[in-house]
Amino acid sequence: MGLGRTFQQPSLVGEMTTAENMMVATHNRLHADIVSTLMGLPAHGRSLGAARAEALDLLQAVGLSDLAQVRVDRLPHGYQRLVEIARALGLHPRLLLLDEPAAGLAPEEMRHLRKLLEVIRGNGIAILLIEHNMEFVMSIADRVSVLDFGKKIAEGTPVEVQADEAVLAAYLGE
Repeated sequence: MGLGRTFQQPSLVGEMTTAENMMVATHNRLHADIVSTLMGLPAHGRSLGAARAEALDLLQAVGLSDLAQVRVDRLPHGYQRLVEIARALGLHPRLLLLDEPAAGLAPEEMRHLRKLLEVIRGNGIAILLIEHNMEFVMSIADRVSVLDFGKKIAEGTPVEVQADEAVLAAYLGE
């Protein structure tokens, strides 16, 4: 690479496989020092192997292990969403913030997403879900906050929120 050129990172969606995308999420846990990495010493190989193993575990957790070597841009939209969630899980969060994860998903993809979120929650990870698909929200949420033009108009269990007068007026025009 010449001095006048700049390094361009490959697009996370375009040029990388699903496994490589997962490895991006685990890079902060690589334990080899720079000398081991530059010289290709065994410590680097072990660290890289551990990152690959974790990447494949993440793909298996979201149901995409058989697509590890497929470029992400070749995956259907719903699978790309699962890759995004798996990458986030690779950072070992205590809170997972998801913005419109069900948008544009087919019913079967939505069912898969719902089951995945239930497993994530069952593993002790809190989920903050921002979603307009009310059927999806009501099927998975423990508590719901409803906003109308940025102002909170209701909060409670799904059953409580569905019966709230302000919610009915805002969303059903009653």
